[in-house]
Amino acid sequence: MKYFIFCFLALLISCNNRTDSGEKSDYMLSDPEGFSDFDIEYDVNRGDNYFSSIDSIYARDYVNETRKVKVELTAEEKQKIFEVVKKVDFLSLPDTIERGGGTCMLPAFTMEVKVRIGSKEKRVYDLIYCDVKDKAIEERFDLITDTLWEILQSKDKVKNLPQSDKIYM
Repeated sequence: MKYFIFCFLALLISCNNRTDSGEKSDYMLSDPEGFSDFDIEYDVNRGDNYFSSIDSIYARDYVNETRKVKVELTAEEKQKIFEVVKKVDFLSLPDTIERGGGTCMLPAFTMEVKVRIGSKEKRVYDLIYCDVKDKAIEERFDLITDTLWEILQSKDKVKNLPQSDKIYM
């Protein structure tokens, strides 16, 4: 009888652990110290401001040129971004943030974030022109973009770039 109870408890514990690890497996890294299997790309208006941690390039678009600077994220910065990506469950966000109704403005602006975690990739696109249909989704997306933007703006090479001379009307 003791053997049966022991086996039953072991089965319950192992089933519970599989569920927990299954939920978190989307955010498991093979190199949690160096974040070598975590990358993020950030794009505003199809190139007005662009960053890729893959090749450590930040680009800002101007009327007659695009300027690029090398901007590398530290392991601590990648960890901070990764923790936000995990917290908001980025992989569960829709591919496109739905908008429509209410207040709309032109010209429309776009924002796109692509995340790679191991072999998983997810791209979320937001065409920012009308009120969002699901505010909670927008807040989750904004938390990622705000965190990344804050980190990028703290970098000297980004600070030293002149503001874009593009004018939107």
